Amino acid sequence: MKTTAEYLDAVKNALNLPSDYALAKYWGVSKQDVSEYRAGRRTLGEDRAIAVASILGINPAEPLIASHAERAKSEQAKEVWNALFEKISEKVSASFKLLILGSSPRQTLI
Repeated sequence: MKTTAEYLDAVKNALNLPSDYALAKYWGVSKQDVSEYRAGRRTLGEDRAIAVASILGINPAEPLIASHAERAKSEQAKEVWNALFEKISEKVSASFKLLILGSSPRQTLI
């Protein structure tokens, strides 16, 4: 599961932003806010996680669950969030496979 810092890097890459400062400007936050995300003192809020998912073209559940797991206070809570993430990932992966298999040309056996 990705961390907030990894999502920051993915967003910067997707938007071709050269720095955390450029990301801060894009999001309309201070450079210090981005630094706090990167240092792990802050995690993605729900709206920001959904925006990240939109930019990256991924299921919004992924960054939402990852941010909850990051800020979980107990190991038990973190394990629950991680298990939920795995379950969501399996479903998304299965759906993707069905999409690929369903859209591939079918061969006719003679």
